[in-house]
Amino acid sequence: MNFTSSKPDSKRSAFFAQLGIGTLLFLASLYQLPNSSAYAVPQKLQLAQASHCPGLLARGTSEKRSVTICRNDDNKTFYMVLRDRTGDKETSLPASLIDNNFNAFVAKNGNFTYTVDYSNKKLTIVQRIPVPIASRYQTRPPKIIYRYLTTTEVLSAILMS
Repeated sequence: MNFTSSKPDSKRSAFFAQLGIGTLLFLASLYQLPNSSAYAVPQKLQLAQASHCPGLLARGTSEKRSVTICRNDDNKTFYMVLRDRTGDKETSLPASLIDNNFNAFVAKNGNFTYTVDYSNKKLTIVQRIPVPIASRYQTRPPKIIYRYLTTTEVLSAILMS
């Protein structure tokens, strides 16, 4: 009989780990969430933001922005609050939990998808950019393909409640 070695190959393991993470981030960017422009933010959330989110679940800061996850009283509705470092711009988006340990959330705003992962201390922003492909003879409207621009920010300070 011919037996193969059961020792793990570190290069192969690293490759599959990166492939899995990349796949998760890509699929999270395609996850169909309602656009924030079509979603009315409940008055209770507006009050929570004004009082610094009493339903605070987690908060992290990067060099460019802070990311806060708030929850409603039902513990099933989550919101991602993105605030730039100057505090001039704040955006509240409905968010979905993507792991059972309350460490990772995804929110969508138009062509932008925000994925925060507090356990890995990072915020990943995926921008979906439409690129029209013109036909040589222009008999039809141009075909649209999409390009994805991914930015990752490291979260340096994390607060979990």
